[in-house]
Amino acid sequence: MASGTALNDDDRQPWLEELAHQLKIHKGGCVIACSALKLRYRDSLRAAGGVRFIYLHGDKATLSVRLNNRSATSDHFMSSSLLDSQLDTLEDPSSEAGVITLDIQKSPDALLKDALAQLS
Repeated sequence: MASGTALNDDDRQPWLEELAHQLKIHKGGCVIACSALKLRYRDSLRAAGGVRFIYLHGDKATLSVRLNNRSATSDHFMSSSLLDSQLDTLEDPSSEAGVITLDIQKSPDALLKDALAQLS
């Protein structure tokens, strides 16, 4: 992704398997940050048991600004040229069971507060 090449399902599969493994071995719970863009990716993680998702929803314009800002100030792994492919791949999870949808227009503190309230 750093080189501007989008990942495909074959690229993602070993990574998803490792995440599912980590979920299974951390029975006390853990937090994993990943895109899980497709329903089948999320279902493979759900198979590990006890998984909840927090979907940080934002419009393309906001995502683009934030990605460009992050790329300009750090060695962020994803080229901003991949945003369209990521959004094209995304299967919106907001109507799925076990998914908390949060609006990224809120501050990080407000997002954390909302997430913790909905997880408890």
